[in-house]
Amino acid sequence: MADDVTLPGTGSVIAADDISGVSYQRVKLVHGVDGTNAGDVAISNPFPVAQSATNFEFSTVNSTSTNLAASATFTGTVEAVVDQQAVSVIARATQPLSITVNQYQDSGGTVLVVTNNFTVAANTPFARSLVLNGNYLNVVVQNTGASTTTSLVVDTALGTIPVVTQSGNAPIALNEIGGAAFSASGSFADAESNSQVTLPTEAYLMGFNGTTWDRIRLDSQSILRVRAHRDLVRIAVGVTGVTTATTAYTAGDQVGTLVSLTGAARATGGSGTIVAVQLIDQSDIMGAVDVVFSRASITLAADNAAYAISDADSLNVIGLVQLAGAYDIGNNRIAQAYNLAVPYDCSGGTTLYASIITRIGHTFFTAGALPQLVVWVELN
Repeated sequence: MADDVTLPGTGSVIAADDISGVSYQRVKLVHGVDGTNAGDVAISNPFPVAQSATNFEFSTVNSTSTNLAASATFTGTVEAVVDQQAVSVIARATQPLSITVNQYQDSGGTVLVVTNNFTVAANTPFARSLVLNGNYLNVVVQNTGASTTTSLVVDTALGTIPVVTQSGNAPIALNEIGGAAFSASGSFADAESNSQVTLPTEAYLMGFNGTTWDRIRLDSQSILRVRAHRDLVRIAVGVTGVTTATTAYTAGDQVGTLVSLTGAARATGGSGTIVAVQLIDQSDIMGAVDVVFSRASITLAADNAAYAISDADSLNVIGLVQLAGAYDIGNNRIAQAYNLAVPYDCSGGTTLYASIITRIGHTFFTAGALPQLVVWVELN
């Protein structure tokens, strides 16, 4: 090679590289164990590289053990964290503390990227690990108690992975998901309120119930059981507008006014299935009846008059359930129909409507002892 150097008087040639007019000797690397030569470093004989066991460094300028008077503040120095990926802060004091971790874009600490604020109760261990987003960082600690601390420790460590400390101050890794950490009990929790954080060794399948997240659990045989969800809803409404004096009912008469069955759908225009119908007669006079269901409000004739609706209203009828007879249970009667499967939808709302036709003649109702319609539905 043109950069090689010939030793004077020997004729030996030494491999060299010319860098800016200066020749530097080229040296082959060899490696061995306990002084034994294992040969030249090559693709088939690679040079061993060991990863350092220390994956964090202690920040002396953002750590303190100097006691603080009431309302006094320790303000750490803004330091570069360009080569780090995470910061871990642990603290404990005899007075409550307010801890703020500031991340900046510039060394002067004027361009704030993100700030995290934490409250630490007196005599309570605190540990928090954060992913670094800024190039510079400082930690601010304030004694928010009424007295001077008699013991105060705030330690800040910078690492290539999120690290916190456990008992004995041994570094461990911390996984975060959306700012939440695994608590020592193994469940998701807000790390701000946890005095201890542990390395997660298990993964959980989580489910959201509309309010909170919770773990999906197995049975005692470690089997995940899945079942079809039934939203079975009982809707009970008193029948109003019935005749309570003088005039008896004849077969085919309308009984009371239109009944509104609210909550029959999850949302406006929702649907479901009628699975059971009951009519409870506290006056103990009714017999066979028909219950007419409609998806919208319809105009009825009148109580104690022949049942009749318009042609237009008939198009909103979704079904008629026959209650063949009423069962006398002493002072009351119950007419019922089960094992139904009447599909419906609610037009323009979440309410289903019902009207009643008596199929036998009977006397008027007792005031204060009016019938009640009970409808069981499954919501879609």
